[in-house]
Amino acid sequence: MPPGPPYILHEKDFEQIEVKKIAQFFKLGPLSFITVRDGDMVGAYHRETSDYHILPPGHTYKIHSKDYDFYLGQDRVKRSNEFRLGPWFFVTVQEGYVAGAYRRHGGDWLELPHGYTYQLNTDIFEKPIMRKLDSDLLKCGPMTYLTVNKKKLAGAWRVRDGYFQIFEDHNQLYRLSEQEYYGLAHIDKHSPETQQFGPYQVIIIPEGKAGVFEKSGKLEIKKPGLYRVDFEYIIRESIPINVKTTSLIGKQFLSKDGTKMSTNCTLVWKVEDVESTAHICRHIGFEKLEGFIKQLLNKCVTKYCKTYNRSQLLPTKQDIIVKAGEDVDPEVLSNLLGHEIKNTAAVYTKIEECMKSDMVKANEISKWGIFMSSIKLEGFETLDPVISGKLADITVALLNASEERINGDLEITKAEIEKQLKIKQLETETFVRKLKTKTDAKVRKINASSKAEVKKIESESKAATQVIKLRSDNEVYVENAITDVKAKSEAEKIRLAIECKEIKLKAETEATAIDLTSQAQHHRACKVNEAASKMSKKQFELQKANKGADAMKKIGNANWRMPNKILQFYETFTPYLRMGPMTAHEILNTLDDKKN
Repeated sequence: MPPGPPYILHEKDFEQIEVKKIAQFFKLGPLSFITVRDGDMVGAYHRETSDYHILPPGHTYKIHSKDYDFYLGQDRVKRSNEFRLGPWFFVTVQEGYVAGAYRRHGGDWLELPHGYTYQLNTDIFEKPIMRKLDSDLLKCGPMTYLTVNKKKLAGAWRVRDGYFQIFEDHNQLYRLSEQEYYGLAHIDKHSPETQQFGPYQVIIIPEGKAGVFEKSGKLEIKKPGLYRVDFEYIIRESIPINVKTTSLIGKQFLSKDGTKMSTNCTLVWKVEDVESTAHICRHIGFEKLEGFIKQLLNKCVTKYCKTYNRSQLLPTKQDIIVKAGEDVDPEVLSNLLGHEIKNTAAVYTKIEECMKSDMVKANEISKWGIFMSSIKLEGFETLDPVISGKLADITVALLNASEERINGDLEITKAEIEKQLKIKQLETETFVRKLKTKTDAKVRKINASSKAEVKKIESESKAATQVIKLRSDNEVYVENAITDVKAKSEAEKIRLAIECKEIKLKAETEATAIDLTSQAQHHRACKVNEAASKMSKKQFELQKANKGADAMKKIGNANWRMPNKILQFYETFTPYLRMGPMTAHEILNTLDDKKN
């Protein structure tokens, strides 16, 4: 019944009336309606012929259940590169992929080249296998796809003649079937370890080493490089030929006077005769040879260092001061130190030469085939706490004596500076008094001459008035005023010059005093620093402990240990403390109101 006007159906004529909304798939009675869209694949089995009919996309199909078997979950799928629909496998092989399938009867392999879509019957073929070519070595069914990397070696045994074929073309994709090749070997070309490669042994000898091969009991020395040899050869351990260093750190020994000491020693050597070294290492290995060399070096250090006293191996400044006396001149002390350093260097050189001589003899006798370049001693250290404590006590005594001398020198310098200051002050005061006396005399002389001049002018004025009656009393007054002003101006200039000179002299005197004071303080700081540089580690720790004790004492006397005083302070002054426009008391009241 197609859609349209309403139908009137009598129940005596019709039964099981159904109304369904049209969708991509729906059932109506014995009919199934399915719309096949692009990207979908749909099929159904025909009941009479048992054929499987594939329904192309782009149409809507009406399938009767008496004619077709259709199951929505099995007979409708989304198109992809690999899927199954009914009795068919569908495979789309893209470029960069390989695929194939086994036949169910006979087990033959059908290779599926890329660029096509294949439809395989499930009764004839097993499920197809598809792999992406994303590695140098890829297996797909009985086929192996090989791309030879430049860092790899690849080869396989050929079935028809038993020949081991090596694949060396780096630009070719090899298709190796199990029917044609077996025992594929794919190894790292640059591995320093011996690897099996078909009928060969492969090893790479890196730079800084020499290869050792043995054939029929005869050793062959090889240069660095890649080697592929048959199994007639025995590949031995490679011998390092670069420069090597053997070190002893903190080697302990007893000196001639019984002092426990330690030293660091370094031996620089290299393999010179590789064949001789290879003969030794064939039995014991290179690592054990290095152990023998280190043991010999250890014995040589103990043998020669124990023939010297502690003062010869590790002379100290305290020893020299004790020998020369506490009041030794610094220049003499410096010369003694230089002489002692030269003697110590000569002792070190002698020990190193004796050790090297013994090592060379042992090498010649044992035929190690190595060359001893140098042996170096890197200083000595005293491990005896008694001697270290005595040296520390000597250092403390010397520092105390140095401090007393420094304080005495400072007192003398301070007295000399005060003396120079007093002399400068007396000279300045005397100079100022002399200058003031001279200035007062000049002022008095100017005043006297001014008065005499005034009297002379007055007498001349009277005489002129009487003779010619030309000047008036006002003119005489003006002349007198001008004369007085000139006299006062000269006196003021002289007074200002005296004051300026006095200020300048005082400033120069103060500057000289400041320079002398700063020089004395600098001299004192240098002496104190010099004394501190000679401080031993124990004295430094003692002073640090004293500082810590003083700090704890001050912390112990702090007011926080008596909180009643702090609380009494806050209770007394809270109404008067302010934070901005509000007192502390008002702020506390505001906080209480907010809490309430």
